[in-house]
Amino acid sequence: MDEAILVKDLICRWSLSPDLSVHVAVAGTHRGLGRKDFARLLPSEGCHVGVYDLKLSYAPRNPTDLESARLAAEVSVNAFHLINSLRPKVLFYLQEPSSVFSDGLEIAKTRSKIPAIVLKPEDIEHVRWLPDLSIKALENWNTPQVKLVVITNNRPGSCIRLLRSLTHAHYLNDQVSLTLNMDAEADRVTIQMAGSFQWSFGEKFMRHRVRRGGLMLAVVEAWYPQGNHEYAVLLEDDVEVSPLFYTWIKYNILRYRYSPDSHLYQRMFGVSMYSQKFVETHLAGRAPFNPEDIFIETPEYELRTPFLLQLPCSWGAVYFPEHWREFHEYVADRLLDIEWNKTSLQSVQIPNSRTNRWSNSWKKLFIEMIYMRGYVMLYPNFFNFTSFSTNHLEWGTHTKQQRNSAGTFLVPLMTDSERLLDDLPNRRLPDWDSLPVLDLWANLATSAELIKRGRALQEQLNPCLLRNSRNEVIWEGQEKDLKCAKTQPYYSTHTTPLPKTTATPASAIESISISAMSADPLNAGSPTTPDGSYVTPVPTPVGTPIDIVANGVPLPSNRRSAVPSPTAV
Repeated sequence: MDEAILVKDLICRWSLSPDLSVHVAVAGTHRGLGRKDFARLLPSEGCHVGVYDLKLSYAPRNPTDLESARLAAEVSVNAFHLINSLRPKVLFYLQEPSSVFSDGLEIAKTRSKIPAIVLKPEDIEHVRWLPDLSIKALENWNTPQVKLVVITNNRPGSCIRLLRSLTHAHYLNDQVSLTLNMDAEADRVTIQMAGSFQWSFGEKFMRHRVRRGGLMLAVVEAWYPQGNHEYAVLLEDDVEVSPLFYTWIKYNILRYRYSPDSHLYQRMFGVSMYSQKFVETHLAGRAPFNPEDIFIETPEYELRTPFLLQLPCSWGAVYFPEHWREFHEYVADRLLDIEWNKTSLQSVQIPNSRTNRWSNSWKKLFIEMIYMRGYVMLYPNFFNFTSFSTNHLEWGTHTKQQRNSAGTFLVPLMTDSERLLDDLPNRRLPDWDSLPVLDLWANLATSAELIKRGRALQEQLNPCLLRNSRNEVIWEGQEKDLKCAKTQPYYSTHTTPLPKTTATPASAIESISISAMSADPLNAGSPTTPDGSYVTPVPTPVGTPIDIVANGVPLPSNRRSAVPSPTAV
């Protein structure tokens, strides 16, 4: 009866959808809840569901192991027959420890091979947004795999504060792994603390560098996605998270990544947990930022609507797999370019951006990439900057003299699931085309404008782009060719850079197009063998045609021939 009371509101809201039919199975009068009992819990109007009685036999209060096995088998058989008859697209039920009912439903779910949303009773108050999801998103409830990645070094007090906040979060009965990445300078206390920390929500991993990599490599190399359904929450150790951070992340991922029109959202590279209070990209320096000031003067947008901003968040955010792989390729190419040419022939300068002055910063390189690609991140916009993460601005790589201003960046943490929904427009995440778009400087823009600006910078950096007879760039198939290096050819699969050349004049060096993700093994456009395996491009001397041979079968190259720049001879 208690479980029925918990879920009846969700069930009625689901029933209001014209595209769904909702069916409810109850255990039966011998188990405390019959069909008529459940019907009396529902409102007389506005809740149209089919109720079915499994008619389970009486269960003793303290059953023996044999009786428990028999009762679980009865539940699984009766539930499986009902599932087989109705053929639902999604199952939903509550899981309780040492419950033969839950055990039987688990067996029926496994036999039916139908996606299931299995929550604990205490999770219900945190998923009131479930009826707002499409049936496709519900079917994919278990598809996204979120990993927590903590980046730490020698701040054990900060790290344990973060880890404690992670243990107090609600993970909606999901298995969530935790990885602790420690740099070579990690002190003994940090290493011992990381080793003894108990994580009960999934697997725990520890990584320790033997040579100092610095913050940039610590972040970039902290995670590499295994597939397009793996997501990472990147957390530096001076961050603290809200108990509802995972709820916010899961809601956004399912809403925008697994909806029927998810192809529209391909330029969103992640979801921030932190509410931005400043914008650091203005040439004049850090400037205060409050989205209220923009939306209060823009009637078409709700005051509390989340928004898309062309800026990555380093104080708590989830990053998407395709974009992070692309970032890896971009960073590898940029660093190798800098290594070969100490003055960097490929100096990427974003117009009017303070980030051009930053050095040894992963955000600088990430901003370069997303500017040229027109990518955006979704940000929360709750009252008083209430967020799902906050930053304590501890002393570290990029924080030397600013410790006294730590309070400037602290924000209140979201702890109320009802408030989370109350502050959203119509108590739900907006449709994609209703989200405001802000550029790198937090000015209102459109996605088309961001793409146009990025392509203009790409044209300056990449004279190798193919053009039509009217000298217009043919963007189809070239959009990810972010730059053109005036160096010897190199590939992102390199291990050792080619020797530097100093005698050859710049005008005699051939220009080649370098694709940031032209050969992603997880993208459909990558070269494959007849049996479907991925073929890695092999570096070839300049001017030599690239022929890939797999299992004795030559394959066409997926890389275009080098196109000389206008200045090459």
